[in-house]
Amino acid sequence: MNKQIDLKSFVIGVLATICITMFMGASRFTSASTDGRFQIIARDNHAYVIDTTDGRVWERYAPSTTGRSSSNFHSEKISDSATDKD
Repeated sequence: MNKQIDLKSFVIGVLATICITMFMGASRFTSASTDGRFQIIARDNHAYVIDTTDGRVWERYAPSTTGRSSSNFHSEKISDSATDKD
């Protein structure tokens, strides 16, 4: 049995497959996404929280002997003027 493929139908099928693949992979870009916005870094007795959208940093210090933290944990540690803007 000898079957031949119509070239026009083949091209339409390939283009339709490419379009469907592109539409499935396309997503709306949102720059204001909060996924992964805050990063936490802990080292020795210090803990840092970094806001990756605007560069603000908070620090918490807990000496191992007292178990207390610094009173200025909620204050901003890096201001806008100190951040590196390229």
